[in-house]
Amino acid sequence: MDDKPRKNSELLWIIWQDAVGGDRIHRDDIATSKLAINTNLGWIEHENDDRVVLCHGFGNTGEHEHTTIPTGDILQRIPVQKRRASR
Repeated sequence: MDDKPRKNSELLWIIWQDAVGGDRIHRDDIATSKLAINTNLGWIEHENDDRVVLCHGFGNTGEHEHTTIPTGDILQRIPVQKRRASR
């Protein structure tokens, strides 16, 4: 069972923006409506041009707690722990 980050995983704090909706808002305030700003801490388990899969928990059953973030929504990537050299 894979119950820990990969050896070359990078621990990051990611700040990203997301949609906001569902609230009633006055018409005059629509133009100033803001996006939600989220922060997540975790290990990069998968990444490509479209998305980053950030894992923040691993169980001994092989299940991973994760957040999938569109790369275009990422505002900042702050390294907490650099990648470890592959062995």
